[in-house]
Amino acid sequence: MNRAWLRNHAVRTAAVPLTVAFLAFLFQLPPSSNNQVIAVQVSLILVNATVQELETGAPVADLSYHDFLVFDDGHPATTVLFEGGTSHERRPITIWFLLSCSEHKGIKHGSRFMAGKSQLFGPMLDGLDSNDTVGVAHWCDNGDSKIDLAPTHERKAPLTAIDAILDQNPTESAKPEEQAAFQRTLDLVADNRRDRVSLPVILLLYDGSFAIPKDETDVLARRLLYKEAVLYQITAESEDFTGSNSERRDSSIHIVSTESGGHVVHVQHEDYVKAMSSVLDTLRSRYTLAVMPRSKDGQWHELQVRLTDSALSKHKPVRLEYGAGYLAVGSFNAVPPYSISYRQGQTNTQLAPDLIHAIESRTLSKDIHFDAHALGFINEPQPAEFALQIDSDEISWATLPNGDRQAEISIVIASFSNDGNRLDQEIVQLEVTRDESHLPITGDGPFTYSDTVELPANASSVRLLVRDDITHRMGVRDFSVKEIMAAPKSRLVLK
Repeated sequence: MNRAWLRNHAVRTAAVPLTVAFLAFLFQLPPSSNNQVIAVQVSLILVNATVQELETGAPVADLSYHDFLVFDDGHPATTVLFEGGTSHERRPITIWFLLSCSEHKGIKHGSRFMAGKSQLFGPMLDGLDSNDTVGVAHWCDNGDSKIDLAPTHERKAPLTAIDAILDQNPTESAKPEEQAAFQRTLDLVADNRRDRVSLPVILLLYDGSFAIPKDETDVLARRLLYKEAVLYQITAESEDFTGSNSERRDSSIHIVSTESGGHVVHVQHEDYVKAMSSVLDTLRSRYTLAVMPRSKDGQWHELQVRLTDSALSKHKPVRLEYGAGYLAVGSFNAVPPYSISYRQGQTNTQLAPDLIHAIESRTLSKDIHFDAHALGFINEPQPAEFALQIDSDEISWATLPNGDRQAEISIVIASFSNDGNRLDQEIVQLEVTRDESHLPITGDGPFTYSDTVELPANASSVRLLVRDDITHRMGVRDFSVKEIMAAPKSRLVLK
């Protein structure tokens, strides 16, 4: 397909939904009588799109909801929410500078073209919004990979970290190790999201490319999509480097950056500030479209975003970058690679004897280790949310005919009075399915689950119990109600 079309068309680069898993988008309802704002969770796919004039690179920021069309696996998708390119309530970004350490001193290869130039980025960083953060990471030819500076609001520390990388002693080159280290570093920065809110934008300061096999390149691109990261390569190489245009388009970095919603930026006349500023200006003017997913089939879906003929006719030829796809989550209250289904609930008289014993025992069962926390809600004295996290190797798994794995667990939340009498409990029995086929994209993270219960007014403590229903191994955590109510509170959410 031609990259540059005539006036009535846009240059299309297949990019990515910058929040690719199902996200909870919060709609606020009118305050209740006690001034409690209740939020309702709705499954949506958030797609970020950027539009630039093809000739000048200037962002196009005057488009509206009616100018965009979104397709999910070729079928029209319904856009239910839209945020324009000039919105002041912009989602914060985390800029990651990603560099390679020196292979040979004095040879301007890899990231060496940046030697002595980091201070040029000072004014650009000073112009970031106060909520934006900046981090620095690198990889080496010998296979090393490292985050040198975690995301910070400081504006001078990233420049110092860049200089320190470029001043390192040269490493011995080993191409397979370097390629693996590059991929590990991409994963490191994409996973380093403490707030889960900021949009990770990776600025790869690198002259060169990698010949990663196509199937690995596709997985790498989808992994960045799933983790919501966008990749831009900033290179001093001209577009007329040795090799054909098709070879450049087929390079692994070019494919991954394009699929992730970014592109390769070629620095002209050593104007690094202009090249970097064009990226940031475009990101500031991005559009966010929230679309209804077609299904929750647990499969990868291809997305396509187009501009309407009417929108194209009003502008010069443009470059449109957007999300290439997303992984549909099989169930709402689960994070891939896991999905859940509810087996049944049980009343007080139906609890199994081993559960009753573990709930009332003075000794805490510790056969299953898990993390858990609890919190209350603003202006709501009784409800409390309990969230737990279990590593996959803490529970037993059966292999299903399709290759996925499945576990059965019970979760009990029991409340007690100050004198130790059991007041109430809730039990949830789950079938947890782990999607094995998409593990290269999602990674094998811990299983997480949360539940909200109404605590009795005279409750003094709460016991949280997890049982592997196949092996009957259990783990227990205790909370005091004072501890729960003293924790930072959240808004009550209807699920």
